[in-house]
Amino acid sequence: MSLKFKISDISYQSFLVIPKDLIYDKQFKELSLEAKLMYGMLLDRLQISLKNNWIDKSGNIYLIYSINEIMCLFHIGKNSAIKILKELEYYQLLEKERRGLGKPNLLYLKKIDFSK
Repeated sequence: MSLKFKISDISYQSFLVIPKDLIYDKQFKELSLEAKLMYGMLLDRLQISLKNNWIDKSGNIYLIYSINEIMCLFHIGKNSAIKILKELEYYQLLEKERRGLGKPNLLYLKKIDFSK
């Protein structure tokens, strides 16, 4: 049995989308691979947010992705998971809204700003 992809295989596969700009644009040259992958994971999670109607009063879609989920996804520690989110914030690709009381933060994924 061949494990090579055939046309019929593609429609049944689930793919993660990572914007090419995160790979090729100079402004993201120093962004870690983990942060680029996390951006793709968050993009994918937007669909779940829509299904859950996680939309704020201004019409912005928010995500709930806990530090523990990131730790499990990447098999990393808490500090590394926090670092990935901080990196995305630094590059203005993510905005966090604290909820407190031990609840996960609301995450707002941001579009890539090409005006820089």
